[in-house]
Amino acid sequence: MTAYLSGAMEYSPDQGRGWRQEVSLLLKERLGHEVFNPNEEINQILSDEEELHFREWKENDEEKFKTIMNRIIDRDLRHLTEKSDYVICKWDEYAVKGGGTHGEITVAYYHKIPVFLLSEMPRNRISSWILGCSENIFFDVESLLLELEIRYKK
Repeated sequence: MTAYLSGAMEYSPDQGRGWRQEVSLLLKERLGHEVFNPNEEINQILSDEEELHFREWKENDEEKFKTIMNRIIDRDLRHLTEKSDYVICKWDEYAVKGGGTHGEITVAYYHKIPVFLLSEMPRNRISSWILGCSENIFFDVESLLLELEIRYKK
């Protein structure tokens, strides 16, 4: 099985690397599941020059920026819809600011791919749309893993 790890990158201080590394390791160790980690995949999409100038092109070269973003979006959504069995979404104040996470879990919902929300935010601060796209909400990684172990036993 393959989990798609959705969550903030653009506005997250560590681009969402920390939680993805932790969850990736636990999913592999405890469930034997593979992961799609966009932090690791981005290196396969961007050239060194694109990675170096990506943020500045957002401000001053719309054509280059959009070309890169379209490649990223296409690859991520293709992996989500064609190769992922479920989504783990870290929903926090950084995800709220971005757009990709919203889109990914909406697409997953539409394609009937289960979305498991991982958040420290109280339910009343999470968008109704986001809650509606999610099967369950978990407030810690251990509770999420226990649910996944029950649902997706080896």
